[in-house]
Amino acid sequence: MYSLKNNSLKIYFENITWLLIEKFVRLIFSLFVSVWLIRYLGPSKFGEYNYSISYVYLFGAIASLGLDGIVIKELVDNRFSANKLLGTTFVLKFCGSILALCFIVVSFFFLDLNTELYKLILIVSINNFLQLFNSIELFFQSKVLSKYIVWSNVFSLILSNLIKILLIYFEFDFRYFVYSYLFDSIVIAFSYLFVYHQRGYKIVEWKFDFGTANYLIKNSWTLIISSLFVSIYFKIDLVLIEIYSNLKNVGFYSAAVKLSELWYFVPIIISNTVFPSLIKIRKNNFSLFKEKLQSLFVLLIWLGIFLSLFTTLFGDQIIQIIYGNKFAGISNVLIVHIWTSIFVFYGVAWSNWMILENHQKTMMKIQVLS
Repeated sequence: MYSLKNNSLKIYFENITWLLIEKFVRLIFSLFVSVWLIRYLGPSKFGEYNYSISYVYLFGAIASLGLDGIVIKELVDNRFSANKLLGTTFVLKFCGSILALCFIVVSFFFLDLNTELYKLILIVSINNFLQLFNSIELFFQSKVLSKYIVWSNVFSLILSNLIKILLIYFEFDFRYFVYSYLFDSIVIAFSYLFVYHQRGYKIVEWKFDFGTANYLIKNSWTLIISSLFVSIYFKIDLVLIEIYSNLKNVGFYSAAVKLSELWYFVPIIISNTVFPSLIKIRKNNFSLFKEKLQSLFVLLIWLGIFLSLFTTLFGDQIIQIIYGNKFAGISNVLIVHIWTSIFVFYGVAWSNWMILENHQKTMMKIQVLS
């Protein structure tokens, strides 16, 4: 029993280590390439670039249909065969992406944007279709084998950022950076497929099943609504700034928020690694499950508090060092926004817990009301 416990701990420690390696690489690129990109584009062009991405993000919940948490849970529980579950998820997300695109087009009738920005939003919306292969990531997460996903992500991250560096160096128009955003997703999709097949799995064995689809939709419709409200909560501010101000101020605000959101990977890594084990613990020892769950919440809250305090104390210096004089004065936005990380850190674990307990309706009601 002791040996088995140690082996389990080793597996989860190795998994979280791989995830941290990926996020560390991503953090390095974010601190250098992304900052270089923001400096190169300036407030106005970066405002356009980020607005188009954020606007599509508003409809991301419709494209994903809130399936990710449910799929991981079902893959761990082995209620359905993996091929049937992944194949059904792929088809459902494809339909969701079409629906999201329709909503985006209809929403244009209520906006007053320049023609170029409409085109950029439509280009970025293609990304929803490229996310279909992310089901492979869910599969490896459920098996606590994130190292294979890390290999794919790091490869695509290095390649895509090298392209961004070349675009900046040769002073390409900012529209090419939107194309590079899509290229990132293409590389990741092919990388996932390559690793999946290298491990002996075959995507051609995926199957769509109406019964499985009905089960997934029945259990995820509340998550779609919840995720939609979360998306609105995170990105509606950019839309409102554009409506009541201008894209330059969108750029200022986005630059500050990007630094704040840079750390959101921390609770996601920890939660995604821990929850497969919590699912198994809950079946055998509910008291231990509650103890471990409480420890997770406490850890994430304190991490959020530490991050917020540090940023509050050194916000001015952080902005000056990273962005320079062009973005001077946005430290106040960063200092205010960073305190939301406490609730975000807590919310990531809370959302997974609600899914685990099949409390999607409760989750939806709370997130809609908040």
